[in-house]
Amino acid sequence: QNQIELPFEVHNFIVTQSKNKKLITITFNRPKKYNAFNTDSYLCFIEIMRWANQQKEVVAIVLTGAGKFYSSGNDITNFSALMKVTAAERTVYLSKSQHVCADFVNCFIDCKKILIAAVNGPAFGIAFTSLSLVDFVYCSDTAYFETPFMPLGLSPEGCSSLTFPRIMGQQLACEVLLLGKRLNAQEALKANVVSKVFSTSEFTDKVNEQVTKLLAYPPQALLKSKFLMKQWTKDELLKANHTECEVLRERWGSKEAMQATLRFMTRGKG
Repeated sequence: QNQIELPFEVHNFIVTQSKNKKLITITFNRPKKYNAFNTDSYLCFIEIMRWANQQKEVVAIVLTGAGKFYSSGNDITNFSALMKVTAAERTVYLSKSQHVCADFVNCFIDCKKILIAAVNGPAFGIAFTSLSLVDFVYCSDTAYFETPFMPLGLSPEGCSSLTFPRIMGQQLACEVLLLGKRLNAQEALKANVVSKVFSTSEFTDKVNEQVTKLLAYPPQALLKSKFLMKQWTKDELLKANHTECEVLRERWGSKEAMQATLRFMTRGKG
């Protein structure tokens, strides 16, 4: 694949395309921050996904991470700024954050292309919950999955309040979302979170094999079939995302969440 120039500036990602134009790979590229999503990352990802979704030649999009992490999810420093602003500034910031979060998740829901996650390492928070909106999820045997919502005083996002109980069952979903239960690769496979687990040493080659197999099929058959499979639940996913983001806005601005975030950020510092 070759790195491509997009009609807008790209920050915190590497975007490549196969020679036959069928495959776009989006690599989360903040390895020193464990590929956490700051505000710029969210906005850029939304733009990249919207662009890729409109490319007629593109059949599939692969998401993966640089370094040892897939993504640690939301950059917690996004919220630390809330503690230093006026009430009016906080209202504006929370409104913007709500819309950015909704747009980010909607990129997964609205994606017409075959969406593949190559989870090369740990996936936290929204990097984990958004996997329930992906068509194929392949993970390395060193990957693990966790949602630290309760320690931060937050609530589920990425449509996980709807998708997790359906995918993994109500009881395990409660353990994952309410108790922060960590799933290792094999547990994630058993819970239907991932499609296949590959050894770290073979991970890239094995994912490429799966993608090559997929792209050998007639492209319109793939895309039309995805459309059929997704259209029946699209409206309820959009509604779930909207409601989750409304609740998150309240959570982000709450005293409870601010205190929890502060405790989380200062843990281990005495």
